[in-house]
Amino acid sequence: MTQIVAPLSFQDFVRLGSHQSYGQGNPMAALFFRLFGPLGTHARIRNARLIHTLAGLDLAGMRALDVGCGHGYTLFWLAEHFPTMRLEGIDTAADQIAGCQRASAAKGFANLHFRAGTPYDLPDHPTYDLLIAIDVLEHLPDDRGALRAFAAALKPGGYLAVHVPLRHQVQQRIFPAFRRHTVSDHVRDEYLPEEIMEKVEEAGLEIQRFGYGFGYWGELSFELNNLFWHNRWLRNLTALATLPLTLPLGYRDACQHLVFGNSMALLARRAI
Repeated sequence: MTQIVAPLSFQDFVRLGSHQSYGQGNPMAALFFRLFGPLGTHARIRNARLIHTLAGLDLAGMRALDVGCGHGYTLFWLAEHFPTMRLEGIDTAADQIAGCQRASAAKGFANLHFRAGTPYDLPDHPTYDLLIAIDVLEHLPDDRGALRAFAAALKPGGYLAVHVPLRHQVQQRIFPAFRRHTVSDHVRDEYLPEEIMEKVEEAGLEIQRFGYGFGYWGELSFELNNLFWHNRWLRNLTALATLPLTLPLGYRDACQHLVFGNSMALLARRAI
């Protein structure tokens, strides 16, 4: 039986991250998460872009690992839509792993498991049919070593799906407040297209697809959602007020074929 990845519906996009409702102590917050997902749109957009990079693949029976899974947006979507997959998530953030474990148990996903660990804590022999790394490589001092470890852990014919930010010096921002926006825990100035493709190929993988994310509409969604990013309360109030706009903008961006954007997604394959 084949199980082909189809593009996300708008309802799927909205519900990305809704599993976090199981970790909310406040019943009203839990209800909000269950109905509308998290307040932020950034993680939705990048996970949706990654999922769309997998479109058309037959995932039936695959064993997959999300390296640096965070809150597990993509894994929970896969667990719901592809019950024959065996899914694992690994992350260094123990609190996020614990939250994912609670949510997985509450939703009864027997095919979904999480553990604490680093991106280098992978088997050194072919184990997985699919590896996912969403905004992980820019945090790793030895990204080349990590990509080699990813390739070694893939079965022949297995896939690596990667999402990374574009180098911030060439990103296109909209509001002046974001033109100097950087992320402090990135260990390098993100990536240029030729750089990330060269590093993936150097690891022994063949690039199958390459595309951009966070074009104009996605960037607008992100900036409106984080308009007062220096002030938590103002940021949350603005994010709540603009959510009816930022959600459809983010979904539109994630579904578009972009000729340029502030992030990149690629799919590579280990030779058979």
